[in-house]
Amino acid sequence: MRRASLWLVLGLLLCGASVVGAQSTAPTITLDDVHRVAERLYCPVCENIPLDDCGTATCMQWKGEIELLLREGKSDDEIVDLFVAQYGEHVVGIPHNPTLRALSFVPPLLLVLGLIGLGVLMFLRFGRGAPAASATAASTQDEADAFRARLEQDLG
Repeated sequence: MRRASLWLVLGLLLCGASVVGAQSTAPTITLDDVHRVAERLYCPVCENIPLDDCGTATCMQWKGEIELLLREGKSDDEIVDLFVAQYGEHVVGIPHNPTLRALSFVPPLLLVLGLIGLGVLMFLRFGRGAPAASATAASTQDEADAFRARLEQDLG
């Protein structure tokens, strides 16, 4: 009987040690870890407010989900991908799809480059047109002098 109770106590101690050991191997998640992931996401309720700055109940719930996912050992990118899959691409503020991302960045870039090219073209054309303008002014002056001479001749 003593032997059985000794084995029982020893077994309980080993079970307790394994539970304590399992708890000590769990990663320690800090508020900074949660905010590091939350700053990459946007509030679903408020417009253009990062999740880490928002204090709505939904954002608090999402931060709790992020903490649980971090405790499970998920990486930052995996968590963002899970939120995008669950709630849509608007939670990251930038399209996650490479095609949509290209469509959101390439047209404005092409527009800016086109405007710069148009400005350079206009500048070059204006620079070349300056001597021609002085020749045109000289031609206009000659016509005015001829008109004046004819007018004086008719009047006088």
